[in-house]
Amino acid sequence: MTPTFFQTPAYAELMHTHLKDMISYLFTQDQEFAIACTIDDVLFSPELPSHIQESFQDIVLFVISNYSFESAGVDDEYFSFEAGFGEESFGAKVSMPLLAIKQLMLGEHPLIVNPAHWEQRKSKEEAKPKEKNMQEAENSMKALLNNPQNQKFRRKLKK
Repeated sequence: MTPTFFQTPAYAELMHTHLKDMISYLFTQDQEFAIACTIDDVLFSPELPSHIQESFQDIVLFVISNYSFESAGVDDEYFSFEAGFGEESFGAKVSMPLLAIKQLMLGEHPLIVNPAHWEQRKSKEEAKPKEKNMQEAENSMKALLNNPQNQKFRRKLKK
C-alpha cells in the first residue's frame, strides 16, 4: 500500500464513518475514552489563552471523561466536548472534524488508528443548495434570453 491509498476519498469516507460509528457506540455503552488528534484542526470556543495553546504539541491527547464525557457529542462531521485547560481550568468547547482524530483509545487499548488525511469536505446539504442555486440561475438566464428585448445579451455560440 502506498501513502496515497490513505489519501483517497473512498478511504477517508470509510474512516470517517468508522470513527463516527465507534464514538456513537461508546456513548451508548456509557464508556469513557481518549482521542489523539492533530492540534491544527482543533477549534476552541472561546479561544484559549496563548500560554495554554503554546503548551500543545502537534498531536494532543484528550481524555474524554467526567464532565468532558457528559458534554461530548458527535454529528455527521464533528466531534465536540467541553473541558477545562491549564492551572486555572480555563473552560472551552473543543470541536474537531472527525478525520482530525488520529487515534481512538479505550484505556490503553487502541480501538481505531486513522491514517487518513483530513481535508475540509462539503457536506451533502451544502452541495444541494449550490446545485439548486445553479438551476435557478439557469432558469433565470433562460427567462432573460427568451425576452426579445434582451437578445443583445445572448452570446454567440459559434464564431
